[in-house]
Amino acid sequence: MLREKGTPEYPENDFDFEAHARRLEAKFDKFSQGLEKMLQKAAQTSIERIQREYSKLIDKHILEKERAENLTFVAGTFKITWACRTFILKLELYYKDSNNHWIKEENSCGMAMESLTEASRKTLEEQKELTYEIDPPAPKEPPTTEF
Repeated sequence: MLREKGTPEYPENDFDFEAHARRLEAKFDKFSQGLEKMLQKAAQTSIERIQREYSKLIDKHILEKERAENLTFVAGTFKITWACRTFILKLELYYKDSNNHWIKEENSCGMAMESLTEASRKTLEEQKELTYEIDPPAPKEPPTTEF
């Protein structure tokens, strides 16, 4: 049960909540800053890992889109572009529909440069843009049932 400050059950001079809150806030800020630095360092990745992981995701996406929309994947590019304090991941995919019309799908997102390892940052800053051609993924084979 909360009681109003200054009542006999809660003498006014017992505890300085404001000072305690300020100390806790300062400790929490230090903890948050340390945690953020630790997570940034732990979360750092290389360009090679980005390329490898996105390759799997892109292949899966292409196969799903082909199946869901009755399209045929033709070509595409995945680009990693330096943008000073950030870098951009850009995906362009080209399909043809059943009437042989072209369909372009594109997406991009920015990421903090700090999420890259030092070597990857240096590579990207020097080369400015890395482009990877996307080949049609191998179709997934349906599971076989042996008798």
